[in-house]
Amino acid sequence: MAEKSERPESNRAISQAGVVPYRFTRSKLKICLITTRRSGLWGFPKGRIRKDESVHDAALNEAFEEAGLTGQIIGEVLGRYTYTKRNRQQTVEAFLMKVERCNSDWKESAERERCWVTPDEARQLLTRINLLELLEEAILRISATTDDLPDSSAVSA
Repeated sequence: MAEKSERPESNRAISQAGVVPYRFTRSKLKICLITTRRSGLWGFPKGRIRKDESVHDAALNEAFEEAGLTGQIIGEVLGRYTYTKRNRQQTVEAFLMKVERCNSDWKESAERERCWVTPDEARQLLTRINLLELLEEAILRISATTDDLPDSSAVSA
């Protein structure tokens, strides 16, 4: 019988979960962006999936810790991407999140900025292609969800 060949922990892809948070204000679609702690680049909440935590729970927990947001996951996975951090590959599974509450103070509020922007403003602030692709998929999915769409002009703004 052959022995199991396990890769060392340092070579394994780390599973992460994230969200593209959205809400409507004055009938206009708004997307929530946050800054990274180190580089200050704009992005979406994401982080590691803890032991015994579902991917949906991890995504919602990261939104709460990093941006002070609570809400619900809408639909299936929005997209997946990988990136390298500290010489380790990170794999992120991202979901669309309909925001129900936005707290004025949250766990990482001293470490991150948060902003609510239109899709066009988000396109200007996001510099990483994988995040721009997630944004476009989120906009498509939101526009297809008539329950969340106050009027058709709100998404294209």
